[in-house]
Amino acid sequence: MLDSTTQAMTVTLRDGGLMRRVAAYCAREAGLEPSAWADQTLAAFQQGLDARGLNASRQLLALYRQWLLEGGEITVAVQPQAPALGIPIVPVGEEPEGAEWTVAYNGATVPDVFLREAEPVLAEPDPGAAEPAVQQENPEVQGWYAASVENASQWIGRQVRVTLSNDNVVEGRLVSVSERELEVARVVAGGEVAYPMLARAITGFEVWRRGRKQ
Repeated sequence: MLDSTTQAMTVTLRDGGLMRRVAAYCAREAGLEPSAWADQTLAAFQQGLDARGLNASRQLLALYRQWLLEGGEITVAVQPQAPALGIPIVPVGEEPEGAEWTVAYNGATVPDVFLREAEPVLAEPDPGAAEPAVQQENPEVQGWYAASVENASQWIGRQVRVTLSNDNVVEGRLVSVSERELEVARVVAGGEVAYPMLARAITGFEVWRRGRKQ
């Protein structure tokens, strides 16, 4: 529905106790206590932001975890055409002064809710790391093999390991590939969560497959 308008809006979510039931069900299915399930889900949320080169403020993480466990009422200002739907994104090296999202939880204003750009970690290129466009498999050895991001589409459906410019590593099933990004699905609390990653932020791409070890 957000793509149906370009106008800023105020959105209020009331769960009516649903989130407590969802947390209890997901935790039970995953064999965890609700608090441990919430921590695991929060970690997946952070990894999704990492894949986009972003970090969440402590207050944003605390708010998300509280919502997962308790639900309640959240009122936020949404800008459909803005990056991150209007959540302020603080550039690298700048202070978050004045960069706060208009958000209230159960009627109380929540301060210091914003995103911050992650500082990129530049990897030294390996001049000898040339690889063929298509790699042949050998049924004798199975393991992680480096592959080209440009040819990632040939590995859709396979288990991959992606290293990002901020040194974060995302491992999961390769779901889709476009000119701009890759999408990897990870198993979280009994289900799959897909993480889109910008191709320009990827410094390493590996495929779990059979092949010949050098």
